Amino acid sequence: MRLILILLLTVGLAGYIGFYLKVLVDSLWDWWVTPKLSDIVLQSSDSLNLNKPLDIVIPARNEAAKIGRCLESLEHQTFSNFNVWMIDDRSDDDTGLIMQRFTQEDDRFHLLPGKEPPPGWVGKVNAIYQAIPHLTGDWVLFLDADTWLHPENLERTLQMAQTHPTDMLTLLPTLECKTFWEKVLLPAVVLLISRVYPLRQVNDPHFPQKAIANGQYLLFRSSVYQAIGTHEIVKNSVVEDLHLAQIVKKGGYRLRLVLGLPYFKVRMYTSFQELREGWTKNLFIGNPDKSGWVTVGKVIGLWLLGLLPFMAVALTWGLKLPTWLYGLSIGAWAIMTFAIWVNRSLYKTVPSFCVFHPLAMGVVGYFLWESRKMALSQQGVRWKGRYYKPAS
Repeated sequence: MRLILILLLTVGLAGYIGFYLKVLVDSLWDWWVTPKLSDIVLQSSDSLNLNKPLDIVIPARNEAAKIGRCLESLEHQTFSNFNVWMIDDRSDDDTGLIMQRFTQEDDRFHLLPGKEPPPGWVGKVNAIYQAIPHLTGDWVLFLDADTWLHPENLERTLQMAQTHPTDMLTLLPTLECKTFWEKVLLPAVVLLISRVYPLRQVNDPHFPQKAIANGQYLLFRSSVYQAIGTHEIVKNSVVEDLHLAQIVKKGGYRLRLVLGLPYFKVRMYTSFQELREGWTKNLFIGNPDKSGWVTVGKVIGLWLLGLLPFMAVALTWGLKLPTWLYGLSIGAWAIMTFAIWVNRSLYKTVPSFCVFHPLAMGVVGYFLWESRKMALSQQGVRWKGRYYKPAS
């Protein structure tokens, strides 16, 4: 039994080291090959050649703390030929009043009263769908209320979309992390997503199954948006951005994922409860498992990806295993920490908090387990005061 345990720890730590070495290599590779908004050399705005104003659609539900900053950033854009269609998705805070103020100050801003989603419709998708009859531009941009755009954002994004083959463009943001749990958890979750959807493969048409998008910033060529069936085709999806990207890429259209930092910032969540609610929804409904044992395996895997070196040290000490296991465990921890530091440094996500990555893996594992229980409950997964179940 002792020999088997030593063998298991050795193999496990070797696999751990291999995983994080791959994280290191992939982080550098993806960063090198992924298009960046900062690489755009701005030309004259006249070169954008838009026949009709850009349509911008912003659904908002109880976003009074964030929506003002988003709309102000639109007012200050160097590219000004746009219309903003804001939908108040049945908010019970001051979201509607804030949006109404912008309509009074700027005739490019338009407020649409939201309607309660009918059966089978997700709230955000239903809100967006109500703006579709008003869209007349050649391009349409879907923004979330928790975003901030650098004054050159629209000009740079449109120039990239027009000078490179693009039917759907999505920006990855600078993640604004202010509280302890934001700094610990958000970069870790994004890292895990990038393990499933490497950025270089998302942009490669030879990998049709590798498609993902950031629903906080989706720019569509309007003709393509209509051709795929608009948001109506994902009416029952809580992860509509993922499903739209898959539909676009599998349909043979060009999906382009672009690094938006520092021209695009997002503060997704502001508390541990918001993090828990948001990611339990995404982790299960975005990739539901039919078998509970699969979820158990994934939870254990996440915990091991964080805690294995510490577990190995404890077992080595407690069972008086060979001392070389201490060195292997410390080496595994060091490689993990360095790989996470490099990843966080490249994507500007609080590099110093790389030391908390093991904690993040444990909490994300907890979120995954909670998400399964919530999704299979009578009510389903709670989001923005509404409950959803995975689409069958």
